[in-house]
Amino acid sequence: MGNRSVSTTVNRSVSWCKSKQELISRCPHQPGLDDLLAASLERRAAYYAVRLLPEAGDRRSAREQILHVFEQLESQAGAPEFKGCAYLAVQIEVNDHSHPASRVAHRVKGNLTAFFRAEAERGGASDPELLARQLMVVFDGAGARAGIGANRLTGLVAPTVA
Repeated sequence: MGNRSVSTTVNRSVSWCKSKQELISRCPHQPGLDDLLAASLERRAAYYAVRLLPEAGDRRSAREQILHVFEQLESQAGAPEFKGCAYLAVQIEVNDHSHPASRVAHRVKGNLTAFFRAEAERGGASDPELLARQLMVVFDGAGARAGIGANRLTGLVAPTVA
């Protein structure tokens, strides 16, 4: 994994914790960088879901639920501090399914895929699994492009998936 990306991800993640000690206490042994990265990603996982997914009990249609996720992405990507998705960055840079941070990232992204699949099923898609995978490609690609400053997402992504 590139040192700059690891440092950026860990530093951004540590800022989500009350202290570095809280982050370190999540590791069962003397933490190395791999453990710190995994713990920081784990610490942010619930917030990641809350920021993206509709609230429990939301009665909008499946299509509107899916669009909500992309609207949230557009909104978050418009912030000057947006640097892309830390979970995607770990999946790309670590590229080792046994790595602790990669396992966390895979699970978090898997949960988002499962959300898309469930909503696609509820909405009557002929192939909910395929649609969920396609939506993840658009989601991750849009987030990555916005994270590197290649595209502004405002008005771009939601109409694409509509």
